[in-house]
Amino acid sequence: MFFELRSSSTRQLVKPSKSQVWQPKYKPGRLPQKFISSLVIGSLVLLVGGTAFTSYWILRSLIIKNLEEKALIEVERTSHEIDEWLASLIYSVHNLANNSSIRSMKWWEAEPFLKEELEQKQDYHMFLMANTEGDYYTTKTGFVRGKNVSDRAYFQQAIAGKANVSDLLISRSTGVRQVSIAVPIRSIPSIAENLSTNPLLMRLNIESNASKIAAKPIGVLAGMVPVDRIAEAISRLRIGRGSYAFALDSQGVPITYPNRLYIQEPKSFLNEANPTLAKIAKSMVNHQREVKLVQLEGEWVYVAYAPLKFTNWSVGLAIPKENLEQQLTALNLLASVVGSLLVAATIAAGWQLQLFEKTKESAAQEALLNRITARIRASLDLETILQTTVDEVAQLLCLDRVMFSWYRVEEEILEVVCEHRRKEMPSHLGYFDVKNLENLVGTLKHCEIIKDDGLNEPGITKTVGEIGSYIALPVLLKTRERGYLTCVKTSPWNWGKREIELLRAVTDQLAIAINQSRLLAQTEAQVTIANEQAFCLSQTLKQLQKTQAQLIQSEKMSSLGQLVAGVAHEINNPTSFIYGNLVYAKQYTQQLVRLLQLYNQHYPHPVAEIQEEAEEIDLNFILEDLPKLLSSMQSGADRIGKIVLSLRNFSRLEQAEMKAVDIHEGIDNTLLLLQHRLRPQTAKREIQVIKEYGNLPWVECYAAQMNQVFMNILSNGIDALEEENSNYQLPITNDQLPTIHISTAVTGDNCITIRIADNGQGMTESVKKYIFDPFFTTKPVGQGTGLGLAVSYQIVVEKHGGNLWFSSEPGRGTELWIEIPICQSKKHNC
Repeated sequence: MFFELRSSSTRQLVKPSKSQVWQPKYKPGRLPQKFISSLVIGSLVLLVGGTAFTSYWILRSLIIKNLEEKALIEVERTSHEIDEWLASLIYSVHNLANNSSIRSMKWWEAEPFLKEELEQKQDYHMFLMANTEGDYYTTKTGFVRGKNVSDRAYFQQAIAGKANVSDLLISRSTGVRQVSIAVPIRSIPSIAENLSTNPLLMRLNIESNASKIAAKPIGVLAGMVPVDRIAEAISRLRIGRGSYAFALDSQGVPITYPNRLYIQEPKSFLNEANPTLAKIAKSMVNHQREVKLVQLEGEWVYVAYAPLKFTNWSVGLAIPKENLEQQLTALNLLASVVGSLLVAATIAAGWQLQLFEKTKESAAQEALLNRITARIRASLDLETILQTTVDEVAQLLCLDRVMFSWYRVEEEILEVVCEHRRKEMPSHLGYFDVKNLENLVGTLKHCEIIKDDGLNEPGITKTVGEIGSYIALPVLLKTRERGYLTCVKTSPWNWGKREIELLRAVTDQLAIAINQSRLLAQTEAQVTIANEQAFCLSQTLKQLQKTQAQLIQSEKMSSLGQLVAGVAHEINNPTSFIYGNLVYAKQYTQQLVRLLQLYNQHYPHPVAEIQEEAEEIDLNFILEDLPKLLSSMQSGADRIGKIVLSLRNFSRLEQAEMKAVDIHEGIDNTLLLLQHRLRPQTAKREIQVIKEYGNLPWVECYAAQMNQVFMNILSNGIDALEEENSNYQLPITNDQLPTIHISTAVTGDNCITIRIADNGQGMTESVKKYIFDPFFTTKPVGQGTGLGLAVSYQIVVEKHGGNLWFSSEPGRGTELWIEIPICQSKKHNC
């Protein structure tokens, strides 16, 4: 929406005139003035004197109250500065804790980095890094043996995830009086969090969805600030000669105090023998905000104190009574001549009252400015910041309309992005076209104040309504953007110096808030990009590991298949030769035996030499044992044939494509190949295998790959049972015998389930999380690759569209379920 602007002749740069008067929103009522007639002065002199005396004391108390309020405001201003300083310290320590060398929790990596930071950050005298048990290193002493900080409150809060500023403490490694700025160290980067309700800290309390993965603290990083540095910051708080500042922590212990006796032997003021000092300490510890007139160390002083918003400390300021009350001199002089100049005293009292009202107005202006500043800076959302600003300014100055706009240099337009207006006034959200107003364009480009009192050309009608007077102040940002805060009254108005100063202060605070909002947006964008990149890298790494596992296992199984086929062929040839000749050897042997029997029958008494040879070789035993020997050779040849057949069936190189096969045959072939590990061995008992086969149809699958799955799972079960074997104590019950239980069944219309269970030690929760991850193994180096179950999962789930899951508890063994479709064309039914 475009609308006209006032002609350039009515615009002028701001040149505030001293005659311009600040017009507050509310005007306090004045005390009534009584004028005495000259005819009744004598009769009413006592009444006037009493009135003057009462007015004097009332005015005196009001002025003192105002001075006390000023002192309290000064204390709160210093408290706010200290709060922001402490917030910046926590923010800097938190940034250090996000460094990778700190998060590694390796002191030899963290120490050079911290020492370099220590040289750049003058507020700290050393850094401390502690693990979760409270053992710690410092940049002063390195690893501190025999000492621990787990009992320190700052450590306990930080390890619980909360950044904090400690009370006064004495270093256990250096003996220095110091304050700890402690933050948690997390295993992943995060942004500052849990930093109380201080406005600045709330801006630092950025909650990232990626850092909220709930990373538990792995340690604590603390920056140690010497008390002298804090005392230096607090000592700047003064009001006149003889005043001094001090601070107490949450236990009433003085952090800084002018009397060195209280510092050298720190103890809580709550237990101080001086009841006045103890009472003040109690109020400060309870976070009260007030001013009291008390007697401390033989001198009457006003003590103003206020709590810090970020820590549990309180800051106090002691002002000598005569110092604070010296502004009453003029009033006392006037009171001294009340007896002779009652009328003059009355006039002077009125003048003092007027002066008080102006002072109170100034204090109210400052308080309102503090309030609007706090509300502006309480949010980091740009829209909220701008809307809060225009609302507060409109209410504070009783304006008809307040707008915030951006000046677009390239297009030479003003874009109004938010406003506050009276209900009956139309909205001005939209654009001002200023291309034809050369003087205005130059003023906007140079970021100067634009002011129109509406006194030269009153009642100029615009297309959107009537604007009597306005003032536009630039909002100076760090970027090239140009913002303007525009205040409008529908009637002519003389913009006073105080109003312009207030608006300048508001625009300064607004600029700071906008800069911080932009910085937050940039930081969040960078964090989002970093998290996305980290996620992509993580996914890529997983895919690479998965591909690597597939390549390794495929190559291994291909080589194994070729090797098995070659070995089976080489074994099969001589075995066939042996097996084929055994028939003739048996026949020939039987014939020779019959021949010997005939010789023995017809020649029962051979010559002595033949008889001696027969006895020496035990001919009768040979005739009896030779058939048994040939039968044993026959059995061995049969077993070699079965083993060769199992090897060929296991590798199934000729069946690389998907075919219908007998699952039970694959399981039996695998068990046959593993038979040498199932038999009893030295120091190892036999592993019994219990098979409960169901009535399974032939199943469409990659036979060699499914045999590989059976081999991986059964081998893992045997490994678990062999490890468990060493833990058995005699005598052994049947329940303790190492056992592998295999069962099969048809489940559903198109699914079979194979369950393989062992009674080993089972798996812990930490192992179960990574059981199917590539290269994860619990076996010693050189004894396992970590690919068995990862490859098995890929074969069952990805190649066959099935499911593979497990159940395991420590001490109760492990059971795996393999579920695959019977027919691959219907695998979605599984």
